[in-house]
Amino acid sequence: MNIERINDNTIKLFLTNRDIEARGYDSNTVWLNPAKSDQLFMEVLQEADEREYLEAEGLMWAYVRT
Repeated sequence: MNIERINDNTIKLFLTNRDIEARGYDSNTVWLNPAKSDQLFMEVLQEADEREYLEAEGLMWAYVRT
């Protein structure tokens, strides 16, 4: 996973199918199962928080592109 800081309030996350599968998910399942996609999203946010790219508190807005 790559993380790019856009500004103080915005980061961009890049995940490939390999990144998704390395986390123990099947990429097709993630797209078709909202509970699994939410779980993956929370894991990715936690990792970004641990890398100090964001402070995970309050409301967040997400934009997903495939």
